[in-house]
Amino acid sequence: MKKKKILIIIAVLLISLIGVILISNTLKNKKQVNPIEEENKDIDTEVINRKYNNIVSYDENGLIRLYSENGELLDTVDLRDMEDKENEAEDKGHFEAFRTVDNKLILKDRNMLFSIDSNEEKIEASKIFTNYDFNNLKSVSIDDNNIYLSYKDEKDIREINKDAATSGDLKEEDVRRYTLEESPDLMFIDNGNIYYTLSNRFGQLNLTDKINRTIDVGDKSLDMLCDDEYIYLINDFGKGLGNSVLIKIEKNSILVNEILGLKGMNTMFIGNENNIIYFKQSDSIKTVENLNKLKPLNSYKCDDAQYSEFKDGLLYEVANNHIKIFDIANREEIIKEFDIDGSGFMVIEK
Repeated sequence: MKKKKILIIIAVLLISLIGVILISNTLKNKKQVNPIEEENKDIDTEVINRKYNNIVSYDENGLIRLYSENGELLDTVDLRDMEDKENEAEDKGHFEAFRTVDNKLILKDRNMLFSIDSNEEKIEASKIFTNYDFNNLKSVSIDDNNIYLSYKDEKDIREINKDAATSGDLKEEDVRRYTLEESPDLMFIDNGNIYYTLSNRFGQLNLTDKINRTIDVGDKSLDMLCDDEYIYLINDFGKGLGNSVLIKIEKNSILVNEILGLKGMNTMFIGNENNIIYFKQSDSIKTVENLNKLKPLNSYKCDDAQYSEFKDGLLYEVANNHIKIFDIANREEIIKEFDIDGSGFMVIEK
């Protein structure tokens, strides 16, 4: 009996010892940390996932520069080297930039149009129109097949096939003309329609049946933005009181869907992402939610910049040829900044 008690005591002690060992190993394993996880535990995943874009600059001499988000000069192109030498003007400084409603960058000299884009680290500059008079050119729009031009003090919108535009021997019969009430200020080609603004009107010209419809939008439109269903206009209505308005128009019917008052002037679109519209005014950047209804969201103070654009979650701002990149909601923390040459700028997707 005594021997049995001793065996029981020994068994209990063994079980207790095994339990202590198991608990000790468990705690030890919990305290062990993967060195890679330890190294990365403080890294902001949002920062890792940020998408940066290249920046293109241009000037009146036709010099195009491509910068990385770190300020590295990746590539340069001199458009003067692409000019027709026999038609090249003696004086330099004759290039002018046009940014289409759908964000294509076009530069013109006196008789040529150039399209500017980039692929990763190289500028893609191509002639899209040659040997044509571009004096007094007012606006440009491009679709898959044609180029559309409007001129100051001319009521026509000119339509030219892309192949004919680069032939160097364009004939008048190659130019199709659509006559409006007056020269359009803004225009955009989409799904067989020309959408345009002039004076206090917004219009839709159907290129198939040639039906032209217009509506009164109150005052001069300053900027245009388009998506699959709607056209958005920033309009000067209310400028006498220091205001402007955002007008949402259905594409098919060209009926006004909604109007939102914007407190402030000199308003321009600078971005449209994830159902949020971004626009800049004299001293602020504002955001409007665009779901079922237009809804004002936030307003941020900003500098008087040469150029502002919101893209892929970041705000790019150029002032005095110095660019700053930051989160729009945290202007105190500049993510990247560097000096940049040129007189005009555009963020281009990598």
